[in-house]
This record gives sequence, structure tokens and C-alpha cells, in this order.
Amino acid sequence: MKLTCRIGAASSIFLLGAAIALLLVAGTASAQTAETEPVQPPPELTGTGAEDPVLPPATGEPTGADVPAQETGDAQGEEEAPPPPGCLGSGGIESMIPLLGMIAIIYFLIIRPQQKQQKRLRQMRQALSRGDKIVTTGGIHGVVVNIKDDRTVVIKVADSVKLEVDRDAIGAVVTRGDGEEG
Repeated sequence: MKLTCRIGAASSIFLLGAAIALLLVAGTASAQTAETEPVQPPPELTGTGAEDPVLPPATGEPTGADVPAQETGDAQGEEEAPPPPGCLGSGGIESMIPLLGMIAIIYFLIIRPQQKQQKRLRQMRQALSRGDKIVTTGGIHGVVVNIKDDRTVVIKVADSVKLEVDRDAIGAVVTRGDGEEG
């Protein structure tokens, strides 16, 4: 028994959109986490909470309280610091690799197999001949009696019943006219 999985174009587009959205959300979340997580001091400097915190030995250098606050205005000659690695603004080819990987996966898992299936179906419909037992996409079983032109085929479904169907409505060839199963 042959088992096939058919994924329509709408499902393919949905999966592609979901994959891209997942990549964007994951990249944004990691960048926000890197920027907003407070840095915890090592346990040696914090103490247990019951006693005074353990302070590093005094070196004679001014502490943060002794240093005057710096102005934040723009001064001439100062350049803006580049964003830290992993942020959204870092750019480069490294940020494109996951997106290109997802596109390649989607192509090889969804688009390429669907193209192969369409090619086999097109070849099967072009190779129709008189005497082939077929099944239409609507589920009607019949035998090809006449091929009118490139678009229509006449099939016999009962002793005195003939139907003219579009060639694209033929879903499968059950048995070839020469007895070969297809």
C-alpha cells in the first residue's frame, strides 16, 4: 500500500511564515535577555545577608561615589560604541545563516517533493492511451475509450455510459491498456 503525504500551497506558506516568525522571536528574545539581565556579583562579595557584605580590600583608588557624574551630551570627536555581539544591530552573514538554513529545509522537505509529484502526474496524464483503466480525482472508475484532444478524454464507466472528462481530472492509472499495472 502506497502512503503519500500531500501538503498544499497554503500549508507550505503557513509553515514558512511560522518558521520565519520563530526565528525572529528567538533572535529578539536572546538579544533582549542579553541587554536586560542584571549582572549578579560573585558570592564572595555579597555575604550571607545577616552580616555586613564582604568588601574588597581598599586600594586607595576613588570609588563610584567619589567620582563626579559624567555628562551625557555629545562631544566632538566621540564615536558611538558598536553594539555588543549577538544584538540585532550586529548584522553580517552570521545573522543570515539560520534563515538560509530554514529556507533550505523547507525547500527540500516541502517544495521539491511536491514538484516531483506534479511532474510524475503530468507524465502519467500525457502517457494515457486507449484501454487504460483509470480513476478520476472525483473517484469515478472507468476505461479510456477515446482521447479527443490535448484536453479531453472519453471514458467508459458502464456498458452504455461514456463520460467526457478533462485530462487534468484523471488522478491515477490503475492498469495500462496492455495489462501493465501503473
